[in-house]
Amino acid sequence: MLNLFAYTGGATVACAAAGASVCHVDAARGMVSWARENARSSGLEDAPIRWIVDDCTKFVEREIRRGRQYDAIIMDPPAGPYKHLPAHRTSKKLLCPPLPEKKKRNNKKGLLTVIQLLDRIHN
Repeated sequence: MLNLFAYTGGATVACAAAGASVCHVDAARGMVSWARENARSSGLEDAPIRWIVDDCTKFVEREIRRGRQYDAIIMDPPAGPYKHLPAHRTSKKLLCPPLPEKKKRNNKKGLLTVIQLLDRIHN
């Protein structure tokens, strides 16, 4: 699971607690430290979480070049100018192909709903 613009890690902690491997990405070092502390406070210090301080758009571009894929992507960019739009447009390339039994439930853009994400984590 990839969490972009991940801030203090609410979604990261929730997904890790549900058993997902998570890649947490935010450009603010302080926010990543805070998220790491939230995971630790939740008893998830040993959970499979990659903590990345980086520009989300640049990170997505590098992950595409590396050929990495994720089962799900959570993205909550800050409000304001649309400088984060490139990450939104290109991040779909990082999604794994849908599971055959879930394919019919994916929305038109190929993105997973939260319910589908939880189904994947638990199956």
